[in-house]
Amino acid sequence: MQFLVYIGVVCKTHQKIKLKLKIKNTKNWVIILAVIATLIFFNLKNYYDYYGKNYNSERENFGVLKIPKTWRTKYRGTTTKLWSPENFKEITKGRIGKEVILKNGKIYLERDRIINKSNGKYIGLEVSYEFDTEPNFSYKYFEVKGNTQLNSRKLSKEEFDKIIKDWEIKMN
Repeated sequence: MQFLVYIGVVCKTHQKIKLKLKIKNTKNWVIILAVIATLIFFNLKNYYDYYGKNYNSERENFGVLKIPKTWRTKYRGTTTKLWSPENFKEITKGRIGKEVILKNGKIYLERDRIINKSNGKYIGLEVSYEFDTEPNFSYKYFEVKGNTQLNSRKLSKEEFDKIIKDWEIKMN
């Protein structure tokens, strides 16, 4: 039995390549799929390794918060990667995560989240940096209930900085 397979593989050069394969048996089919899955995985891994902690010197040049050396990531999506301290669920005040979003294989957006638990409820701040737009930075305030953001509103940089100062949080 022959299978005719068209496979689109995204290469590191961001060009799509189509392969037409004739596969005569199941063993060959499994081997081909395993090779393709490995190529795709390592291609994504290279993007994230590049835009992970290795990219911190570039972040510093842009004025974007760096990923601390002790932070880890467990989530590896196709376009988004989340970084956080191991104990982020226990943090009641401070920076709890960074989201790195890729678009067409290049870094598009970074988003850092800061929380403060006050009077039994969590208040959150978010600073985002878009690499392709002007102005690059945007700031947001929100209340947290479970995994939901409530009463979200935009902030100016001055408002954001004042809240960070009032909360006595060091941004590094």
